[in-house]
Amino acid sequence: MAGAVNPIASRLIASVDWSTYLECNGPAVGIGVALHDLLVSADVDEATSAWNRIEEHVFSQGTIYPVAEPTVSVMLAALTEEQPSWRSGRIMDLLFFIVRGVSLTDPFLQLGAETAREKGSGF
Repeated sequence: MAGAVNPIASRLIASVDWSTYLECNGPAVGIGVALHDLLVSADVDEATSAWNRIEEHVFSQGTIYPVAEPTVSVMLAALTEEQPSWRSGRIMDLLFFIVRGVSLTDPFLQLGAETAREKGSGF
């Protein structure tokens, strides 16, 4: 199942100017490539390598960063096609950490995370 990225996810990755979003360490210039690499991973090791460039960048210890916003769109697009377990597990983990996180710097991102949590829990 390695190979081409879902065309919608691929277009989303290509359309985002990742450098305009912030991650934990500054401009998120490498996040689009890391997401792409996750979505073409051929095995657990490749998925883990991509994950290591996402974890502690898009989210860190319960904090989410502005780059989480386009990341969610890409991951949801990827889930419109069947994914192998090593990939779908990482995608779901990423979405979980983003939805459960808080933003200390971006009130709109914080509001979005709170809304997602409320809808997910049935409130």
